[in-house]
Amino acid sequence: MSSDVAIRADRVLDAILAALDEQRLQTRIDDPIATVLWEFIDALEGGGDNRGTEAILTDFVDRVVQEGLGVTPNRANVEALTLRLLEDHYEGLRSNGYFAALLDATNLEMGGMAVVLTQLADIMRSQRRQEHTEAVFTRLIDPSDWHLRCGIVEALMRRYRPFLPALALDCAPSQLVEQIPALICSVVGSGTTAEGLTASHLRKAE
Repeated sequence: MSSDVAIRADRVLDAILAALDEQRLQTRIDDPIATVLWEFIDALEGGGDNRGTEAILTDFVDRVVQEGLGVTPNRANVEALTLRLLEDHYEGLRSNGYFAALLDATNLEMGGMAVVLTQLADIMRSQRRQEHTEAVFTRLIDPSDWHLRCGIVEALMRRYRPFLPALALDCAPSQLVEQIPALICSVVGSGTTAEGLTASHLRKAE
């Protein structure tokens, strides 16, 4: 592999790790959603709210999308999104899905609306993280640049070998180009921040 490809591969890898840094994700995704959640729950517990259960859930999703994710949605789209999120991902006390969420929201003995909203916030946080991760790989990795992709795999093996799956270590870089997202996620998922990984790499290079 040429030195030019190796340099570009290191730069791309550094950019990806920076974009997926856990602290950065918490600041940009987790914390804003958490703030909306607790403010919304506090307002509900203040009393005097005459909205129905479905309206409350939809209003919460609308707040998260606008204030937590910085997007201005159409109300009809928010209603559809609320239904889809709960139907596809909500895990209730006795059953799953949208109608299970409606029932759980009225079960005050088991936490009521606060429990449903907390899980809904977590669903939205997980989805936003996934969307962000996929966008980072799409933006920074050129699928048509075979040499660069091989270089990224080589950089991963050279810099972060202890964090990679054991099975990957016996493969040639060319065999793993389609697995770059999974390999990088295994590095990021090790619990080490991108800054820590970079510092470790620099210490080894000295």
